[in-house]
Amino acid sequence: NWHAPKDAIWITAAQTLRVNDICDVYQLLKASSICKEDLAHGSVHYVNFKKWKDIHPGTEFRCFVRNKNLIAISPRDWPQFHEHFKTQKRDILKDIVSLFKEKIKEKFPIENYCFDVIRQTKDHVKILDFSPFNEKFTAALAFDWEYLNGDEIIATNDDEEECDNPEFRYLAENV
Repeated sequence: NWHAPKDAIWITAAQTLRVNDICDVYQLLKASSICKEDLAHGSVHYVNFKKWKDIHPGTEFRCFVRNKNLIAISPRDWPQFHEHFKTQKRDILKDIVSLFKEKIKEKFPIENYCFDVIRQTKDHVKILDFSPFNEKFTAALAFDWEYLNGDEIIATNDDEEECDNPEFRYLAENV
């Protein structure tokens, strides 16, 4: 369970979480309400850094898994409009479902969780992160937790078709 200081991007000149030195790290942590809360509750025992890579926000997706079935997909850049979602919806779904079935579903030991992926090109999806299927730790983005936990989405281990057809929500127009 980790949090990035995404709420403090406004303080950086480049408007990213990219850091070049310890001063940048300190500035982001100090300006982030999210990280301040984690630090205040003593839930942070270490800081983890990842090598920086520029990622177009329209290529990142959050995937929701309940009862070991992929039930929903949302852009991580919610609620921003990305025109290519409309024309590439079928391919995006196919690529993410394929990754889930081939690399995650039978190998990940937890029944309910979320995972984030990046899909920069067709047939090329990479796992970025896993997080709890829990509103306290993971943003539902285009969905709400009541819906994800509700009976509107039927997710059972025996329903292979459900895994093939997760609900993909995105903004269809630039409003």
